[in-house]
Amino acid sequence: MSTYAKDVKIGETMDLGKRKFRMAFAVEQYYSPNFLLNDPAYVRWLFHIWGKRDGVAYETFIQHHLCTDEDYAEFYPITEKSKILYQDIRDDPKRDFYCIDWNDEENPINVYGEENDNDYQRLEIILMPCNVIRTDIIYFDEPIPECITDLKSQTDYM
Repeated sequence: MSTYAKDVKIGETMDLGKRKFRMAFAVEQYYSPNFLLNDPAYVRWLFHIWGKRDGVAYETFIQHHLCTDEDYAEFYPITEKSKILYQDIRDDPKRDFYCIDWNDEENPINVYGEENDNDYQRLEIILMPCNVIRTDIIYFDEPIPECITDLKSQTDYM
């Protein structure tokens, strides 16, 4: 039988927090890697659980923060090929990673099922322009207060 992760069988729930699963996120401009895309005047990060219960879609927001030394201490050792980039980002005050609050006991981060199932749940991390307004499941009925909504300014930033 195939597995999604070590010793987790298809059809089972995997609690990422209890399994000590950790990852960090950063989005940088391709031509200017010293420019992290995290300014709330232009972009909005969305960390959430997305899924269905009995065929009804839902989502739950997940708390996140800039990674701390305590977060990095929980990571598995980094491969040799990734160490230079990792250290470059850690040493540059203009660059950093985002981490998820993995130990939220009230909202464990469970992953199970597949999108075409009546019951499934997945973790999603989305970086979007700060003025995106969604009305499907979550409601961003207005841009965040510090958002610069001018298209030219946003395009120049990106």
